[in-house]
Amino acid sequence: MQVQAIYTQGRIELLQPLRLRHDGVRLVVTVPDEEIETQAAPTKDTLESRVRAILRPYQHLLDRAGAGSTIDYDSIRDEYLADKYMGQR
Repeated sequence: MQVQAIYTQGRIELLQPLRLRHDGVRLVVTVPDEEIETQAAPTKDTLESRVRAILRPYQHLLDRAGAGSTIDYDSIRDEYLADKYMGQR
């Protein structure tokens, strides 16, 4: 059976009242493509800036590793966890 409905502020209201036998009945809703707002995918610059913002408090550890040397991720993690959970820094 097909019935018409209206979507308003997160709710779907059937235009024709129905008495369903059970609660929690699954419905299939067809939404016209032109009514769907698409969200732009994050750009590489956006992702890079977010990563830089996360790493900014630990930049001194990254700088200390120097170019071409191995970064001690364990010490970065340990310092992050100490700062987060024990307020040490």
